[in-house]
Amino acid sequence: MIINKILINILIKIDKLINNLGYSIIILTILIKIIIYSLDKIQKIYNSKIKKSKLKTNKIIQKYKNNKNILKKKIKKLYIKNIINYLLSLLSLIIKIIILISINNILTISKIFKKKKFIL
Repeated sequence: MIINKILINILIKIDKLINNLGYSIIILTILIKIIIYSLDKIQKIYNSKIKKSKLKTNKIIQKYKNNKNILKKKIKKLYIKNIINYLLSLLSLIIKIIILISINNILTISKIFKKKKFIL
């Protein structure tokens, strides 16, 4: 995967600067935690927008429950207006999963760990 190669290259560059693979892994983990934290923040923002749109949907349903055609049109407009929120929330989750799987692959499969000094 491309992300595996990118993360391995970052790990190797950090290792060249510090000359200790254990500390390099810790620094890489901190960097990834910062990235994941920012994605979590974005996801929380969009989840709150999704909750607001659900409240609006419930109001629309109560207002137009007798007229099905208008109800469908209003809900469709609301979903079209807010569809980006749903997709971006899902996208940030997918990105986090890909990053975590890549880190797992790097730490378990990578050959750069042979004959390297980890700590001290």
